[in-house]
Amino acid sequence: MILLNKNVLVRWSIVILFFTFSCSDLSENLEKTDANLNSGVTLDARQISELNENIQTSLNEIQKKYGFPGITAAYKLPQAYVSGFASGMADKEKGLVMQPHMLMLSASIGKMYVGAVLSQLVAENLLNLNDPLSKWLGHKTWFKRLPNADSITIAHLASHTAGLPDHVYSKEFAEFAVTAKGNPGLLLSPEELISFILDKEPLCSPGKEFKYTDTGFLLLGLAIEEATHQNYYDLLKERLLNPLNLLETVLANRRDIPNITQAYTPKDNMFGLPEFVIEDGLMTHHPGIEWTGGGLASSATDLVRWSSALFTTDIAGANYTELVMENASTHITNLEVPYVGYGLGVKIRDTEFGRMFYHTGWTLSYYSNVSYYVDSGISLSFMVNTDNPQYMTGKLLKPIRNELMKVMLKAVNKAIEHKEDANSK
Repeated sequence: MILLNKNVLVRWSIVILFFTFSCSDLSENLEKTDANLNSGVTLDARQISELNENIQTSLNEIQKKYGFPGITAAYKLPQAYVSGFASGMADKEKGLVMQPHMLMLSASIGKMYVGAVLSQLVAENLLNLNDPLSKWLGHKTWFKRLPNADSITIAHLASHTAGLPDHVYSKEFAEFAVTAKGNPGLLLSPEELISFILDKEPLCSPGKEFKYTDTGFLLLGLAIEEATHQNYYDLLKERLLNPLNLLETVLANRRDIPNITQAYTPKDNMFGLPEFVIEDGLMTHHPGIEWTGGGLASSATDLVRWSSALFTTDIAGANYTELVMENASTHITNLEVPYVGYGLGVKIRDTEFGRMFYHTGWTLSYYSNVSYYVDSGISLSFMVNTDNPQYMTGKLLKPIRNELMKVMLKAVNKAIEHKEDANSK
């Protein structure tokens, strides 16, 4: 059971989320978003209450429209106000209604934490992004068998430009999944997972192309441990989770994760795993296999607390955002348009709402997204407890994200207009 303080309970009692305002509703005021919450405009209690009501109504519509079992979402305003919302079911079979504080696997969003730890280590001169990977892992007996072993740097790994294959899509990993189906507690170490790409041909030379790979972040995890002589999860708790009081973010290194929702994957999923993720209180696969490729379970509310702190405080170092942009693979030509880049475990995109720092997550049965919008200072997140393509796919992350932001900006624009009217009197 996760203990909640009174303030958090009050925030959650204003249950909320999602939206379907048309583009025309927003377009007439869109230019005014330059005068944003970061410029000192705040939402009063009445405006927040109205916003929350609209978001909850729209979230219910989104859940009904797509038919996925359940969704949680949250926002954080620059004035430090956090609201969390839920719609649908956390467990259909048990009749358990989704609640804002419930946890789901956040999957690759965990890469943002890895990047933040890297930034801290750079600030402390314990590691340099230009360090060759061989400096930290060259003593490993398998290192020379790694594709591009002699030319990979920490920077290449942090920006997915090392040219490495992804072990998740290897034949060896598929074979492991078959074995794990009969032994859900089976867990491979990071080095065992890395072994799945040894002696394979590189996808490209380092720094030449963007090739997303979980394997690269496993290598970063090992390098971090070598540089600090500490366990990565211990570092994560000590440096980020505890200082930020992220009580609803837990290590996904066990099958009995507290307060996690049921989740649903297609019967014909690529790994041959059961349709239900939770059976008798235990996950039907071991989530610890993600490690520094993901490795966490979180609530939507903790995700916005995290992203806001990451980009508005010095938790990851005074020059964190600059380091992200420096590391971002902006020179890569095959990035998705309109990607700006990817650096230190953060995706960067210029949107109709301004620059967005974000990450998405997918793992068996869960989708997630967390975004920080620079212009408005708003953090947004949502999590869905299925990856069944009948209801939810990665292509829906963007429209859901955009719908939420339109609702947020409509509220911001009303606040701006109210302030302008008051000043003119």
